[in-house]
Amino acid sequence: ELCSHRFDFVPVYAEDAPEFLPPLTFLRVGLRRATTEWIPLAARVVLALVLWLGVVPLVTSWLYRIWIHRSRVFVERLTVASVWGDVVSGLIIAAAIILSFLSLMSFADFLRFHWDVQNIRGDDPAPLVQHPPPQQRANVGGVAPAATAAAAAATSDGVQSQAAAVSTPE
Repeated sequence: ELCSHRFDFVPVYAEDAPEFLPPLTFLRVGLRRATTEWIPLAARVVLALVLWLGVVPLVTSWLYRIWIHRSRVFVERLTVASVWGDVVSGLIIAAAIILSFLSLMSFADFLRFHWDVQNIRGDDPAPLVQHPPPQQRANVGGVAPAATAAAAAATSDGVQSQAAAVSTPE
């Protein structure tokens, strides 16, 4: 009820609509949806899993063997046991590379954040980035430095006149 009025919802169908859907129509719609939506999604998932859990570790392991061990013998390594061992070792190597990269990037972000905080608070005696004084900064936010100084001079008792606050970018 809404405002003492009862609402009744009645489905509206075409006049020639059947009472029940025929099973063949229901099956056809389900198959169409499976072929257009679910199968491509499943194919993408399977392809991603094969690439990330098979091809990338295998190539990583082989590149590691070429680079570190100077081994160029691949024909002997094309047995099931050797490929499986290369995939497992490649997974370990790839995981170590990815974790190293993420750790270094997190550490760099940590340092950058804390250096910025030190520069803001003034804790660092010699900041890494020298910022120009506020008077010499270029047009920041569309307000020219001269217009900012004029606006500060026009301020009286904390109230700023509208003419001084408006400036045009150069």
